[in-house]
Amino acid sequence: MEKIRHGLNGAAPEVKLVAEPCYDAEPQPNALKMDQGVLPYINQALGSVQSVTVLVTFDDGTTETGEYLRAAVLTP
Repeated sequence: MEKIRHGLNGAAPEVKLVAEPCYDAEPQPNALKMDQGVLPYINQALGSVQSVTVLVTFDDGTTETGEYLRAAVLTP
């Protein structure tokens, strides 16, 4: 993946998600090392997020967008 952007509550996915690099020379290039100071999530105020829109740009320039409603992924 080239980059991941997200938007909350109907906002355009313009905020870049900071992520660890791929470790191409290692057996598990997509493994998270967690020593880079980069967390695979964001924090928001409790109850403030109703939807998330994610835009993924792949290495070849193609993109994929997904929208996720809180009610659809809420665990009981």
